Order: sequence, then C-alpha cells, then structure tokens
Amino acid sequence: MAKPAPSDSDLTGPRTTVVDRTTLLAGACAGVVGTLLGYPFDTVKSRLATAAAAGRPDTAGSIAREVGLRGLYAGVGSPLLSLVILNTMGFSTFAAFARLLGCDTTNSALSPGARGFEPRLMLAGGLSGLCASFVSTPFELLKVQVQVQDRSNKLHGWVDLAD
Repeated sequence: MAKPAPSDSDLTGPRTTVVDRTTLLAGACAGVVGTLLGYPFDTVKSRLATAAAAGRPDTAGSIAREVGLRGLYAGVGSPLLSLVILNTMGFSTFAAFARLLGCDTTNSALSPGARGFEPRLMLAGGLSGLCASFVSTPFELLKVQVQVQDRSNKLHGWVDLAD
C-alpha cells in the first residue's frame, strides 16, 4: 500500500500562503547579485561572438577598453528586471510544484540519512524551468540586441525594438 504524501504542515509548518516571503526575497536577491556580477562577462561574450562573425579578432581586453565600464553594463536594466522576476518566479514555482508533488524539501540530498535521488524534485524543477522560459526568452532577445549594437544605433528598451 502506498504511503500518503506528507501534508504541507508536515513539510513546512502551518501553511499560510502559497509561497513564503523568504522564498520571494531569496529569488529577488539571486536575480540582482547574479545579474550585476555576470553581466559584464555576458556582454564580452556577446560582442566576441558578433566580432568573430564579422571577421574581427577582438579580445575581452580590447572590448573592455573600447566600451569602458559603462559599456560593459549597457542594457543591464532589462536583464536586471527580468532576472529579478525570473528568479523570484523560479524559486516560487519550484517551491509550489514541490509542495504540490508532496516533496520533502527540508532535507538536502547531501544530508545524513537522505534518501538520495528524488524524481519528484526533478519534475518540480523541470516544471519551474518551463514556466520560467516564457518570461526569459523575450528579455534575452532585448538584452543581446542592446549588447551588440554599435554606437550609432541607440536601442534602450522594448519600445525601440518595435520601430
């Protein structure tokens, strides 16, 4: 006979909301920190890719010297907003799907006495990622177009793409 899935109160205490504020705050902070630390590398990667396609032998150093610190963060507003939304949504939907699927998220797979691989957690992560893809794709398009524009073209946001 199958063991019943644990109730919400068994996993996280009394349930008052679908997702707690800590999960929302963790997702937002992950979005801000991840974006601010990684964006210059992403800009260099995008510019290197377009330079190679155009036959120019640019390097990360030459790109950084050419565009400067401000240029390395050109267009950061869209990904900053999108990754705050995306990570908050990702953390929240993962928590909601894990709860819906009856997963025990209080134990890490590395904790002593852990049961090992949990397929339901993998499914919760996959469903969360599917939801996130609908948010991330349009923002990623705008980010790359702003990163690789030349100085004569002035894309600043969504409205400019509509022109």
